[in-house]
Amino acid sequence: MKYDEFVKEVRKRTLCDRPDGDLRRVVPTKELVLLYLRLVTLLSGSLVSFFFNAFRPVVVTMALVTGLLYLLVPSGVTLYCFAGAMAAYAVSILVLVRPAPHAVKPGFYFQPTPRNERAIGALRALGYRATWWLPGDLTTLVPFLCANVLPVEYERRWMQTEDGEFVALDYVGPSDGGEVRGVCLALHGLNGGSAEPYLLDFVHRARERGYAVVVLIARGMMGTPVIRGEFFNGARTTDVRMVLAMLREVVPRGRGIPLVGVGYSMGATVLANYMAKSGDLTELDAGVAMCGVADANLNSCPYSRLVWQPLLSTPLKTDILYPFQKVARGRGVDVPKTLYESRSIVAFDTHMTAPYFGYNNLEHYYSDMSFCDANKWKGVRSPLLFVQTLDDPLVSGGSIEPYLKVADENENILFCVLERGGHVGFPHSNTPWRDNFQAQSEIMLRALEAF
Repeated sequence: MKYDEFVKEVRKRTLCDRPDGDLRRVVPTKELVLLYLRLVTLLSGSLVSFFFNAFRPVVVTMALVTGLLYLLVPSGVTLYCFAGAMAAYAVSILVLVRPAPHAVKPGFYFQPTPRNERAIGALRALGYRATWWLPGDLTTLVPFLCANVLPVEYERRWMQTEDGEFVALDYVGPSDGGEVRGVCLALHGLNGGSAEPYLLDFVHRARERGYAVVVLIARGMMGTPVIRGEFFNGARTTDVRMVLAMLREVVPRGRGIPLVGVGYSMGATVLANYMAKSGDLTELDAGVAMCGVADANLNSCPYSRLVWQPLLSTPLKTDILYPFQKVARGRGVDVPKTLYESRSIVAFDTHMTAPYFGYNNLEHYYSDMSFCDANKWKGVRSPLLFVQTLDDPLVSGGSIEPYLKVADENENILFCVLERGGHVGFPHSNTPWRDNFQAQSEIMLRALEAF
């Protein structure tokens, strides 16, 4: 199929105009400033904890060096330096948050079928190793801070959902504009969109291999409108199902063009959940879930709640809850408590997401969101590679530990557990500021090609 034909078929089944009627109101500047000031007080402790946890090896080294310097050259200056380094070390001990213990070992967990052996062989040949000198959190942070990825000129189309909302699709074809050798649906992470650097890196590399890539923008993200107050929640898979059904009409199975999916973080959780829930009706030929959650109820990660989740929950409060206060109150949400007291994604989901969408409690919502809960994993009918790192500051290794054995019972599920790599980061060279997201993109593409 030529890309021009692909575009023509997509346009037939989608809308070109941005829908009107966004329920969100513009937040007055004064109110927004006051809101951010109150949220900063919640984030301050998180930033202190992050600094001393991420740079603790540096703090320890400084304490040792200044102590040795004071012994060699005793003076008031070296004494003050040593005292300062020791004070920083003491603070790092006080704010240190240790991850929940688990017994997960790095490696590959899969049934040794020819297809799976081929896929795992491709990953072993890649031989990913995280940058040796980057400590825990920085394997996540450095790639995002240093990414230098060229933008992508997408075409945007819209589709109306079954509950009256609209979702945006940003898509682009092979780099040469010619033959489409595969179609890939990409799901971004929480608060993200099609311009995220990790996604841009993947899109560029996929296009070089002849893929047309379609990015589904989650409801309300990237400034997309919300018409009826039904914004994004992590357990909803109907939007993915709708878009894939449309793409399957464009590339029927008999044409020999694979339809695959990739997801990052929350998008990975949604992708895996879709593949589990859809069973024999899945439209995907293969999928890769990068740094998602297998069972959200088991994702016990105190450090994540203290340090990272407040940073991620803040946009949810300012972009979703604050403008939709009236609708939220009508659905039983305690708006002031959620807005000003919820420090983490878990707290936000407890006080906002679960009651807003009619779940009995947080556990009910998280169960519906998790592909491994209640044996849903048995419904996976196409190969799914689930990638997890053990130094992920957002997702605990304990959330995957009880389910590694399901790979022995379902040949379509493969787990790739890496000792290091961070959360959607995967720096690999001695100069990680030049890596962009190459290693992560290659893991995904090589697995898809092998499937």
